[in-house]
Amino acid sequence: MTSTRSEKRGTESAAGSWDRVRVQQGERSPPRTLGQEMVLSTEPRRVSCGTGRSTRMCPGFRPASRHRMALGSSTAGRVSALVYEVRIENARYQTYTDGLTDLPQFLYGVPNTRTAYRVTPVDVHSPCSMRGPGVVLGSFALETAMDQLSHELAVDPIELRLRNEPIQGEVTQLPFCTRMLCERYETGARRFGWSRRHVKPGSHTDGDLLIGMGMATAGYHNNRRASSARARILADGTAEVFAAAGDMGPGTTTSVMQVVADALGLPASAVTFRLGDSSYPTAPMHAAACSMASAGSAAHTTCDALNGYGAVFAEVSVDPLLGLVRVRRIFAAYDVGRVISPKRAHSQAIGGMVGGIGMALLEGTVTDHRDGRIVNASLADCLVPVNADVPDLDAAFINAEDPQADPIGVKGLGEITIVGVAPAIGNAVFNATGKRLTDLPIRPEALL
Repeated sequence: MTSTRSEKRGTESAAGSWDRVRVQQGERSPPRTLGQEMVLSTEPRRVSCGTGRSTRMCPGFRPASRHRMALGSSTAGRVSALVYEVRIENARYQTYTDGLTDLPQFLYGVPNTRTAYRVTPVDVHSPCSMRGPGVVLGSFALETAMDQLSHELAVDPIELRLRNEPIQGEVTQLPFCTRMLCERYETGARRFGWSRRHVKPGSHTDGDLLIGMGMATAGYHNNRRASSARARILADGTAEVFAAAGDMGPGTTTSVMQVVADALGLPASAVTFRLGDSSYPTAPMHAAACSMASAGSAAHTTCDALNGYGAVFAEVSVDPLLGLVRVRRIFAAYDVGRVISPKRAHSQAIGGMVGGIGMALLEGTVTDHRDGRIVNASLADCLVPVNADVPDLDAAFINAEDPQADPIGVKGLGEITIVGVAPAIGNAVFNATGKRLTDLPIRPEALL
């Protein structure tokens, strides 16, 4: 099982240098983080940090990786052993690691688990974190294997997962504070129409197209980090909250104002969240699905074995003559604690699904091994999803506040929404064609 690189922009400067640069919001511009500058950069260039100093931008990517997944199960579908070995590429000059082996250690109740994470130094730039770092690839390996096991045992994929639902973390031996995954399976199956799935691969057609349904489980650790904030009540009865946080667009600013307004008994319009200035109280970087759980909890506090889970369902059509895969619809049901802003949470979910479609079917760099250059190194050649690739996407949330996660009961949402999408699509392709594909992206030639 392999995955190819996906590209984004990273920073060349050492991590420690960030502490020596003050970033301040301008009078007319909204607060932007260095992460936004990385996204906006299309070529390596220098980016001003607001102090006259500059940071050199250079390419970053999700590293190519090879996976070996083995499951041991009884004929009744009870998984008793799991072996997961993964090897990733890395730069020779710097070590990069991510959470590739995390998911198999808590997603199912497997009493005998062994994981191995190995790094292969090669002559490339250092990889960097992309959405769902590590976990999204571990999900593809694990959920593809679970789907194959369900096929070989003739057990419904959801039923197989229910038979292996854990009562505690198998590695940590700690109980789950909240885990409403079984309810997510039920909600997702009902709203998606899972009962209409054809069990025999390749048996459902629509004209000349093969139709398939697939599902996968998503999971991601709650990533609350050290954070602080300062609040003050003004003479006119309004409030201001300060934190050195960033907001790249998912709505952290609005959500924090909602939390503070709730804690103070004020309308949200009476609260201002000041961010984008490193002289404010310390907050973590705007990444890793930690902003709301960290800065939001800190803002709330000045006024007064944790994971998120999801079930992802996908339907695809496959043209057997062209090998062309089209996603028809995706639905996901999530357990992510308290949902502060339902509209923004739904938007996060849709964005994660779009990213998962790209990961499953389109995105991947091609290396010319004669000179190490990337062949498809332009936006014209490196495919990403466009409107025509984005079908009917929807998500539902179980709004269950988790007071053990953090003071405001939220869990991270930014990363989990991409986890599970690629394996759900891959499993749907298998249901449509009977071909089990274990390389990403799924290319037309693999289906011909």
